[in-house]
Amino acid sequence: MTQEPAAAHERDWHEYDNYRQVHQNQMARLIESGTVRTDELSFGEETNARGEIAGATLGGRVRTASGAVLEVEKRFGVRYLRGRAQVRTVEYRYHAWLPGRSRRHLFRYDNHRGGPRRHGYGADGRELEAEPVANLPWLSEVIEEAQRLGEEASAAR
Repeated sequence: MTQEPAAAHERDWHEYDNYRQVHQNQMARLIESGTVRTDELSFGEETNARGEIAGATLGGRVRTASGAVLEVEKRFGVRYLRGRAQVRTVEYRYHAWLPGRSRRHLFRYDNHRGGPRRHGYGADGRELEAEPVANLPWLSEVIEEAQRLGEEASAAR
């Protein structure tokens, strides 16, 4: 079982197999709706000597239809209940930008150095003061935000 930092838990425990299935269903929905162009996210797992999952991650990139790129880094705490692996997010970083000659940052969510925060960026690319958020947003919500802000930035050009 993985030890986790206190105060990092914005979500409850979920059966790992179910979590993966819900994730796949949400990504399929976002692709089908035209919000996501490419999904390069993948799960990673570490196992212990007994072959149990001792650690899990989700990472990679999502490209939205507006051209925004969202980089995802999630680390899950793992526990076993009645012989089934359960996970919950303990560390995360979602960073969205528009690619190009000069990358235009859109936002970043993370829980590094304290509680959950959203970092915004000005039109000049400078990072604004981080704002605390009550809860870790769902990944699908963050992808939809990246899509929307990518559309707005493209329209403003």
